[in-house]
Amino acid sequence: MGPHTSATRRRNRCWYRTGGMRLHSVPAFWRLLEGRRPIKWRSGLRRWTGDGDSGRLADSWYRYEHWLSSASDLLHAELVGPAAEVEIADCERSVKQSLPDELRALWSVCGGQTTIDEGVGVLPGFDFLGPAQTAREWQVWEDVRLRAAPHEFAVFSESARSVPEGSILHTYSSPGWIPVWREEMAANYIGIDMTPGPSGNAGQVITFGRDQEVKIVLSVSLGALMEFVVAEAGRVEVVNEADGVFLKHAEGSFLEFLKEQALRTGPLT
Repeated sequence: MGPHTSATRRRNRCWYRTGGMRLHSVPAFWRLLEGRRPIKWRSGLRRWTGDGDSGRLADSWYRYEHWLSSASDLLHAELVGPAAEVEIADCERSVKQSLPDELRALWSVCGGQTTIDEGVGVLPGFDFLGPAQTAREWQVWEDVRLRAAPHEFAVFSESARSVPEGSILHTYSSPGWIPVWREEMAANYIGIDMTPGPSGNAGQVITFGRDQEVKIVLSVSLGALMEFVVAEAGRVEVVNEADGVFLKHAEGSFLEFLKEQALRTGPLT
C-alpha cells in the first residue's frame, strides 16, 4: 500500500471539529452542507475562519473529508495531515514558480494522500497529490518538454484546443500547469493554470494530460470546484474490488462528467 502503516496514516488524518465537538455521523455532515459553520482544527493546529477564497476552500474540504470518513475508513486513512511550509516551499522550487494561495491553503489543511496509482483515490476517479507528488508529476512533464525536439513538440501541440477559446494555451504541455488531482492509473490531471491564454485567468482550474487534447476550464478557482465535489458527494459510491477500493460517481467517469458540465454551463464560479 505504501511506506506508511495503517496506524501511521490514522495518526496523520486531517481531524476537525465543529462547535467544539468532533463530527462522527452522516446527519452531522449534511447539517454542515446546509451552512452550519465554522469548522475548526483540533487544539494546537491551524484554524480557519472561513473568510476569503482560502477559507471557502478549507471549509469545503472539511465537509468532503467528513463524508469520506463516513463512506470508507480505508480511503479516509489514506489522507495525510497538513503539509509543512517547508514541503510547500520545496514544491515551489521544484516547479520553478510561486504557487497560488488557494493551493497552499488546501495543502495546509491536508497534504494529499499516501498512495498514488494503486486504486485508492480519495476523490471520485482521482488521486489527491501532495506537494512532493505534484513536484514529481510536474517534473515528468518537464522532462517531456525538454527532451522532445521542437518539431516533435509542435506536432503534439497541433490538435490542442481550449474551451473557452483563448482561455488556455494551445500547447501539448506547459510548465505553468500545476497538477493537483491525477486520474487514477492515467496521466490525466485536474490542476491550476498559472500561464493562461489571452482570455484566461491565472489560477483557473483546467484539464490537461496525455489524453486531453481539448483543455477545458472547469472552474475559476479550486474552491468553487471543491464546493461542487461536495455537492456531488451524495451521488458517489464506494466500490470494493479485488485490486482496490475506489469512489465511483453515478455518471461514470468523474473527469468526463466535470468536462461535460463545463461545456454545458461554463466554468464553475
